Amino acid sequence: MINPSINIPADSKGQWLRARPVKLPLPERAEVLAFIRLFYREVLQDDLIGPIFQRVVGSTDTQWINHYETMADFWLAVVFDGPPFRGNPMVKHAAISDIAPNHFERWLEIFERSVHSFWPVQTATVFVVRARQIAPSLMAGITRAREKFLIS
Repeated sequence: MINPSINIPADSKGQWLRARPVKLPLPERAEVLAFIRLFYREVLQDDLIGPIFQRVVGSTDTQWINHYETMADFWLAVVFDGPPFRGNPMVKHAAISDIAPNHFERWLEIFERSVHSFWPVQTATVFVVRARQIAPSLMAGITRAREKFLIS
């Protein structure tokens, strides 16, 4: 199976989670954390998705430390081929009953703007490609989980 957007083979389950159009050097974790903090500052100021994140994660920096660390692990794995990510984003997101496709669209808008303001063009492009692959897949999985287990 081939991912039509970037012509990278998928694994036997059709997963493209670790596929990237280019190999990027692994940055310092502190640099990834700085980006994540910048991005989530923007998220928390957004009228549509900010309240969801404040409710689920919290509104103080102290409450966000674990989330920042988790997101650093995630992006290091999927963009920079760092250590494998051990979390389960599908389960975490499916448990948030009011997530809808428009929330993912807004998240992507903010993410892309933040990525391009922080990273060099080549790195930003890889982040955007990965985010655009992951977001619709995650939303589709949430929808299936809600239908299957009647999660609402």
